[in-house]
Amino acid sequence: MVTSGPQSDRLAFGEYIQKNMKLYELRNGVTLNGPATANYVRGELARFLRRAPYQVNLLIGAVDATPEQKAEPSLHWIDYLGSMVKVNFGAHGYGSNFCLSIFDREWKPDMTLDEAKDVFKKCRAELDMRFLVRNGQWAYTVRIRRRWVCGGGWSADPLLVSFCS
Repeated sequence: MVTSGPQSDRLAFGEYIQKNMKLYELRNGVTLNGPATANYVRGELARFLRRAPYQVNLLIGAVDATPEQKAEPSLHWIDYLGSMVKVNFGAHGYGSNFCLSIFDREWKPDMTLDEAKDVFKKCRAELDMRFLVRNGQWAYTVRIRRRWVCGGGWSADPLLVSFCS
């Protein structure tokens, strides 16, 4: 789950979701899959909209797999009004105005890690060209808890991918 918005709202809503997801797991003995988690988060955001709104935009990504099914990745885009859509790529904030067109042009279903890095670098170059204020060097870090190893099933070894542009 990646959030954007004011720091206080991101922190409060993120912790609220984290604690309630753990409570659900303890009460029911099962964790929610990716789409169920996204629907729960969307529902909570919509419920809070009517009494104490949080100005939080989210991207929720998951890879769900059971022994009898193939791994199914999902990415859900949720805005602060509780609108949700399943997407192949997403972004929030000012940078999304420029990066979404690059994602749309460059994204393909079976991208390699190197191709994904190239897309991030193109986004960074576009943001450098469009914004007057420079932020220096960017570091991208992605932590993958479980990953699919070609032909070998799931690997529980965490994978940490870092690169700079």
